[in-house]
Amino acid sequence: MLETLAGAVERDASADMIGSTVVRAHHCAAGIKRAGPAEALGRSRGGFTTKPYARGDAQGRPLALVLTPGQAHDVQGFGPLMRMVADHVDALLADRGYNADVIQDELADANVEAVIPAKRNRRSPAPHDRARCRWRNRIERLFNRFES
Repeated sequence: MLETLAGAVERDASADMIGSTVVRAHHCAAGIKRAGPAEALGRSRGGFTTKPYARGDAQGRPLALVLTPGQAHDVQGFGPLMRMVADHVDALLADRGYNADVIQDELADANVEAVIPAKRNRRSPAPHDRARCRWRNRIERLFNRFES
């Protein structure tokens, strides 16, 4: 469905953004044990959670969505999001959770500028475009539209 929507409008390839959030699931969401496909529910001290990852274009329009259990790290959602949309972009904007050597190397191999702030404990932080990093609020607003 998102591919159809993305194809209906002209896509801005200057930058894509990725982000994630944690959503609490109702305690009945776990249901009964099935032999079917695994659901994206994770256990934590707060109960059942799921973690949606989204990739949006520079205008904040959704391009791809992936669900994982709530305890999953941000790096686990990066690979599927990048494979879902094969278009080349100039830059990829993300938050500190995506600042891993594996992600930086994959973006460098694809000739995509990584606009990802360095973690505070990183010994050799990679420089990033601070002005472009401010655009990342659009992916947060995308999640707000999903939740409302």
